Amino acid sequence: MERPIYVLAAAPSKQSELRDFFESGDKSILALLERPPAFRRGGWDLGTASPPRIVGGEYLESGNQDDKIIRLYEDGTLLARVAADSFLAWPIHPPEFSQNPKLNTLALVEFTTAFVYFYRQLLGRFMTPLQNIKFQVKFQNAEVAGKRIYVIPFPVKSIAWQFEDLPGAKHPISHSNPQRDITISANQVQDEPDVTACLLVEKVFLFFDVPSNELPYVKQEKPRRVDVHSFSKS
Repeated sequence: MERPIYVLAAAPSKQSELRDFFESGDKSILALLERPPAFRRGGWDLGTASPPRIVGGEYLESGNQDDKIIRLYEDGTLLARVAADSFLAWPIHPPEFSQNPKLNTLALVEFTTAFVYFYRQLLGRFMTPLQNIKFQVKFQNAEVAGKRIYVIPFPVKSIAWQFEDLPGAKHPISHSNPQRDITISANQVQDEPDVTACLLVEKVFLFFDVPSNELPYVKQEKPRRVDVHSFSKS
């Protein structure tokens, strides 16, 4: 049985290249991959337990195939792949997940936001300024033992999230391999990463048919934005 996977991707809309891509040192891209932006200690970010490495002279990679893998290419393509049945399901373990495939909403929102913040750190490292960035969010194999993965669209410390048997609480994913693409200006990623992250979070929760005005960890203002300060309160 294939495990359910959550994938995030970003790339420049026009061809470009990252400077000094394969160099090492305190200010290198390798160092950024080893110490990516994080909102709090022990949160859901792009950090891994594995030191980043050059693979085949083609790309940089950290993590492992079992739980989390981060890959960055010289052309600015960034891929993040995490296991939904472990990384996004805490504190449920994979054997339990097959019976109750519930995602942790904080993990989902925080990791998506951390992905945007990481890409923001890359913007000043391109040889030519970027105009737009193409983002992609998707799930793969989102059905486990005949059950679709689901979310309860509330913060994890809320009563609504903990009492999952309430009518209408569960929002199962619409199908097994949903995918959405969105192009966002590099200026917005740089100046308003929380707004950018919210645009991606909206797409993700639409996989579960959750209305955009009911997203957890999001400030319902104009424009909507992820409330990164709420992560440390959860």
